[in-house]
Amino acid sequence: MKRLIAVLAVVVMLVLSFMGCATLTDIGVFGNSKEQVTLDLSEERYEDQKHRADQAQLEIHRRRLSYVTAHPDLSTESRRAILAGHVRTGFSQEEVVVSWGEPKSVRNSYYGDGVLREQWEYHLQYLYFEDDRLVAWN
Repeated sequence: MKRLIAVLAVVVMLVLSFMGCATLTDIGVFGNSKEQVTLDLSEERYEDQKHRADQAQLEIHRRRLSYVTAHPDLSTESRRAILAGHVRTGFSQEEVVVSWGEPKSVRNSYYGDGVLREQWEYHLQYLYFEDDRLVAWN
């Protein structure tokens, strides 16, 4: 029985470590002196992560808005797509980067018709370019 308790204590410590708590007292199992501090730290971490995510989203929106403002010759549909973070057939590689950011990977391939196409990967989605223009995606 003591061995089982010791194993459970180790498992609990590993779980707490994963959650960011240093000791059992941090969550009040063997006392509650640090419980509030741990909860405050968790809330602070959450708020910090949320703030960073919000800042990243704001920066993406600024990038899109700046591009659209600097290119008044864009069609209304293209402007809306870029601002919404979408892509359209016919987009240049630059427009795709503004809308979606940099690709995870880029590959050049010849297809059955002998045309060289550039393949960009975005989180399991692939975009295909010919002569700097988006021709297809899946």
